Amino acid sequence: MKNRSIEYAKYALMGLALAYALVRFIKTSELAYVVIMFAVLASAFFTLLSAKLENNNGYKKNPHVIYDIKEEALTAYIKELDKTKKELNGKNAELKKLFDEMQYGYLQTVMSLANSIEAMDAYTRGHCQRVMEISCEVARVLGLSNEEIEDLRYAAILHDIGKIGVSTNILNKNGSLTEEEFKEIKKHPEIAYNILKDVKFLSKALNGILQHHERYDGKGYPYGLKGNEICIFGRIMCVADAFDAMTSDRPYRKGMQVEAAMKELERCKGTQFDPDIVDMFLFLMDSEKKIQYDNTVKKRENNSEKILKVHLNYDNLFE
Repeated sequence: MKNRSIEYAKYALMGLALAYALVRFIKTSELAYVVIMFAVLASAFFTLLSAKLENNNGYKKNPHVIYDIKEEALTAYIKELDKTKKELNGKNAELKKLFDEMQYGYLQTVMSLANSIEAMDAYTRGHCQRVMEISCEVARVLGLSNEEIEDLRYAAILHDIGKIGVSTNILNKNGSLTEEEFKEIKKHPEIAYNILKDVKFLSKALNGILQHHERYDGKGYPYGLKGNEICIFGRIMCVADAFDAMTSDRPYRKGMQVEAAMKELERCKGTQFDPDIVDMFLFLMDSEKKIQYDNTVKKRENNSEKILKVHLNYDNLFE
């Protein structure tokens, strides 16, 4: 009985070894559950084969027959695994394509939401798009991962969606805001959070949306966070948002020149802005591969609205 148990254990280990070889062969983390299944099946297969052969006294009568049967069965099993591997790779490609299509659909939904906000405030048309592009460019240089940049992209494009809960009279007011009106405006990060908090694929973007008006010195809103208490998305978006706001025209003022806005960022780093983020942004603006702002008035293809366009490789943002 002891020898039989050792024999069964040996065949079970053979099954596990084969499963391990399979996962090295497939090299796809998404198929881990398949490997577990193969481990169980392979272990069971070899154990049952051993038991059946021993019950038939095949081992005692002719060990060479046993060897031939094992070799034949193993060859057939490996062929079946190879076939399954190819089928799984095909399914994996189909799933990746489906996932990419879903991501694109998500992005289109997000862009539509952002556009609905900008439609309420004609003077900030394109603002969310520009903040997204600037934020992603800074994030790349800071070394954020592709996954983090994807989440930042969602946060930036939706950072003002909470303004849907603010009166259009306040948003489009031709003049400075009263204290009460400014209190209403300051609610928009929390309104945005409450609108989006149940959207699963935006879960990692939420803090950036909520914190993009926090200040490095703790004098921002809604929670008065300071320094590294503010998430990296919030600190990046704060700089991008302020820069685009300063250089954009409003009903009551003309936008700043780019150079003047850069000086203002430099002046306010360490108080309103994270100094490291400002330094990185200014480096990008001054480098050969800088973010270039075109201050010339342009016309959109299908309308005559004035815009301030950011020249970036837009396609690269969606890699």
